[in-house]
Amino acid sequence: MTEKSITRQVGDDELQQVKDVAIKFFLAIKNYSLYPEHHAISKGSIADFKTHLDRFFKNYGNLRIDVERERLLYRGDVIHQGPSDPENSAFLFYRDGIQWLEFQEGLGRKEILDFIKIIDHYKAQKEEAEGDIVTALWEAEFSSLNYGTNELLWEEDVLIDFSRLKVMEEEHLGLDKHIENQADVPSIADPGLDKSVWKLTAEEIKETLNFVHEEEHRNFDADLFDVLLVFMKMQEEKEDFAVVLDFIRESLQNTIAKGDFQSASKLLNSMREIYRSYKTERFWALPLLEDFFVMISSPQVLSTLSEAWLKIEEKDPDIIKEMRQMLLLLSPQAILTLGPMLLEAPSSTIHKSLMEVIGSLATRDLRPLIRLLDHPKKDLVQKVIYILGFMKDESVDRSLLKMVRDPSEQIREETLKVLVRRKSAGIRELFPLIEDSSDNIRRRFLEYLGHKRSEEAENLLVDYLGKQRVNRKAFPQLLDAYRTLGRCGSRRSIPFLKDRLLNKAWIPGLGKSMHQQGAALALLELENKEAREILNLASKSRFPGVQNAYQSALELKNEQ
Repeated sequence: MTEKSITRQVGDDELQQVKDVAIKFFLAIKNYSLYPEHHAISKGSIADFKTHLDRFFKNYGNLRIDVERERLLYRGDVIHQGPSDPENSAFLFYRDGIQWLEFQEGLGRKEILDFIKIIDHYKAQKEEAEGDIVTALWEAEFSSLNYGTNELLWEEDVLIDFSRLKVMEEEHLGLDKHIENQADVPSIADPGLDKSVWKLTAEEIKETLNFVHEEEHRNFDADLFDVLLVFMKMQEEKEDFAVVLDFIRESLQNTIAKGDFQSASKLLNSMREIYRSYKTERFWALPLLEDFFVMISSPQVLSTLSEAWLKIEEKDPDIIKEMRQMLLLLSPQAILTLGPMLLEAPSSTIHKSLMEVIGSLATRDLRPLIRLLDHPKKDLVQKVIYILGFMKDESVDRSLLKMVRDPSEQIREETLKVLVRRKSAGIRELFPLIEDSSDNIRRRFLEYLGHKRSEEAENLLVDYLGKQRVNRKAFPQLLDAYRTLGRCGSRRSIPFLKDRLLNKAWIPGLGKSMHQQGAALALLELENKEAREILNLASKSRFPGVQNAYQSALELKNEQ
């Protein structure tokens, strides 16, 4: 390391910017080796590196990096460290004698690309290959990229006096003649040559086609994730670890957009495994990993599902299954993102899968689903209520009972349907629905009360009807309530109904006649001996109002 490189104090922000540049640089190198040069990911990584480099230039000027055997340094601070392997660019530079590199202002995309090409070439070259990275850099004549070499490596080369070497024996001279005679060997392009010797068998053709297919369909995302995970495990500082996690998030987002749910699932499973192992190894990384799982459950990442849906064949059950398995690996916080996406689902199959995923995630944490009850879109709230109906948590009933008072008729009706299905809410809590402004909700509630004999429902109805003063407009609602009393009631209701039908029968009045008809209808629904005896008295009553009430109730009963 040169003394010049450590003379100035480095601030935290400056050091972090250098580390960001380094990570973007290594990612660009890796993506170039995985993807074709003109592939969007390869081009994007190089552009990303240049953006971070330009930002550093703007703030601090040229960027000089010192090279040691397995690491890179900036003014004495380590910005990258890896194994003694050509895959580690620090080792690659050190191996070929580079002491420092300097990225200078004005460095353009073409020079960046050429530099990455050189690194990629010598990273993968065999030991016996000609040339080295220093020679390639010298031949490239970069205008905005400078470097320094260890000149001692060149000075220590042994000078060989070729004049003192023994000339080869005569017996080996025949090899030269053999090489010279190769010019007479026929070409395979010669039209007179027998082509049968080059003909492939059916098995060889099949193997060749399979090889081509595998190369064309190779999953580069999975390779990239493997590299990023290894790179992440190498980090020892929180800031560096967070930067790599950010790269992983971006890559995951792109993978989901392409519909490659299998690779995404593999990555998420690996991240979960890392989280479990870090509970005993690296406590400091756990909050960062927890934030990562929250972030990938956000709209910023999962909104790309809508792009993937455009590529999904609805008839392909496998890819729908892969999507479902991937989503189930997310945090329950994903419910807040996936819920609104129910309204965007392009098919019933995808909609059903999302509903299942949301329900499953809610079994791990119900709170995000409960929060969606406050969403402004009523269509979504209605779907949330439906899903909540299948949750076994007792807190669900408390949340649903609040929705019974919602201003929206469709919300109240859906809530009632769910509560009736759950059979967990008390009749008393739901009883205010007997006066709901919606005829559908009111009738549905009364049907629920009248589906079986219930002392609680009976007492509530008797108390309610005993206080009712009705007008002609509310008469149908009154009759529905009396009919329900007859269906859920018992002998305990008979004194009340008898009094309503026969007591003070000589007093005329619209309200009284309405209650008389309702009481008669309730007695007809009771269908027991005492009820029949009272109805028999009513049919023979000397008061016309009582007889009319009985006849009207009988007609209503027969119309059902």
